[in-house]
This record gives sequence, structure tokens and C-alpha cells, in this order.
Amino acid sequence: AACRVDIRIAADVDAMIAFTRSTFGGLHVAVNNAGMGAQKDFLDTPLDTLRAMLEINVVGTFLCAQAAAREMAAHGGGAIVNIASVTAERPMDKIGVYGATKAAGDALICITCHRQAAIGIDRNERVQASIEPVNSGQAVLGQLQTGQTLLRQRFR
Repeated sequence: AACRVDIRIAADVDAMIAFTRSTFGGLHVAVNNAGMGAQKDFLDTPLDTLRAMLEINVVGTFLCAQAAAREMAAHGGGAIVNIASVTAERPMDKIGVYGATKAAGDALICITCHRQAAIGIDRNERVQASIEPVNSGQAVLGQLQTGQTLLRQRFR
């Protein structure tokens, strides 16, 4: 089953949650994985590009985490896994503006963890992902394995 959603639109996110509930009987795990980047230097990044990245990387993450947390709190809890980016902490050439939007998303994730724990969401994981070149694939593989390990620990 699939559901098309624009995570920048609250009504779409709410419809996605309702679809999940009706199709699968509830929402126990949510993964915030959507993201938008642009391979442009800071000086060459148009304002419209920054706004689009903020809408997806920050607003979309917020709307999805909030809707999922509300649903999970109403039905006994769950887990939210947020895919972060190493660019939020380690600036890289031509994707610095993207990294700034991911850093804002990371900050949002961190401040919501405390509130979510209070409403029955016992894990709010932040898994780092990387878009490094192919020759550093081992680093990417290690990060993906870390994310898989976190999910396995949660659902044993």
C-alpha cells in the first residue's frame, strides 16, 4: 500500500496518518527521511532554493513528527526515527546551505525528544545519513548499519 503526500502541507500529513491507521491498524514506527538539497555554493544559492529546502527539511520534518507523535500518544506510544545528515555538523563544499537546513531540523528533533518521552514515545532516534562520494562507501554503510541496529534494538 502507498500514500502520496506532500510533507509541507499539514492536511496531507494528517491524511497520511489516517491512511496508515486504516491500512495497517495503527502507527507504531515513523521514519522522517524526506529531504531536499541543492549542490550550490552559498553565494550562488537562490532564496527560493533556500525556502524550498526549509519547507521540506524543517517544516516537513516538524509536521510529520508532530502528527506521528499525536497518533502514537493517543494509541500507546511508538518510535520516531529521524534521518539527519552529517552536513549539519560537518560543512561540505557546495552543500553548506543544505547542511544549515538539516542543522535546523536536527535542533527541532532534539527539542521534541523530551516532550515525546513524556507522552509515551520511548525512542526518538536521530540516525545520521551521508551523501559522501562512492569511494567512502564504507562510512555510509557503517551509518546505515547503525540505523538498522537502533531499529532492531527497539523492536526485539
